[in-house]
Order: sequence, then C-alpha cells, then structure tokens
Amino acid sequence: MFSSTLSYAYLAAGRIARILHFSSAPLRTAAGCLIAAESGALVTDLDGAPWTVATRSFVAAATPALHEALRDLLRAKG
Repeated sequence: MFSSTLSYAYLAAGRIARILHFSSAPLRTAAGCLIAAESGALVTDLDGAPWTVATRSFVAAATPALHEALRDLLRAKG
C-alpha cells in the first residue's frame, strides 16, 4: 500500500501496529528498524532473537502481546 520506508515511520507514530519483512536487505531496512525500536516497538528476527543490522527477516510490533501473536502465527505456518 505504501513504501516500506513510510511503514517504519507509521509504526513509530502509532498509525499501524506491525510490520513483517521476509528476506529484506539490511541496507534497506536498518534505519527503519532503528526508528521503530527507538519509538518503543519490539523488533526481532522471526525466531524472537534481538534485531541486528544483519537481520534479513523480522517482526516489528507496537506491543509485546501483538509481537507474540504474530510470532505464533508464523510458527503455525511453519
């Protein structure tokens, strides 16, 4: 619906609740993930490990409960 760059700002501002990215180049996502994390969003890799600039696939969510629900859905799809 909109560029991934804008989605990080929307997450940070509370306009959307979550972002899922699969196989994204860290060069394209690192700044956005940092902005989301600094705003209080929970950003991890798909397994729940802390996000780093080398993480290629990740979950970013506004709340820990939503983050866990998204990870549960990912595990169910296995």
